[in-house]
Amino acid sequence: MPRLPEPGPGNDVEGARDVLQAFLPHVDAWLENGGEPPALDLVGLAPDSLRVLNEALGEGEVAAIVDASHADHEIRVQETVFSGVWREQHFDAGGALLHDYLLAAPIPPVVGALAANTPQ
Repeated sequence: MPRLPEPGPGNDVEGARDVLQAFLPHVDAWLENGGEPPALDLVGLAPDSLRVLNEALGEGEVAAIVDASHADHEIRVQETVFSGVWREQHFDAGGALLHDYLLAAPIPPVVGALAANTPQ
């Protein structure tokens, strides 16, 4: 289980907490009502908050790279240590980060869509 770093220089624990507090109501609403899985783009989050968030979420056992060459980018999916909570990062052809989603879903929709469209 990941451990939260102590608050201090380079560790914006409050900023990471604020991100999770903003995300959780969307997860609760999705669990209650269904619909599109909630996703929050972390691009632009302060580096000190992102560092703490990364440490708190950790890495689970499941990861995938989705070749979206038709869209000229790559998608990397990583499970966090929390079942049903994922990170989904989109990179352009040059490797620059376009999106960094915190996502709640049984499996990320992009993986489900790929499996449905290309069963092999």
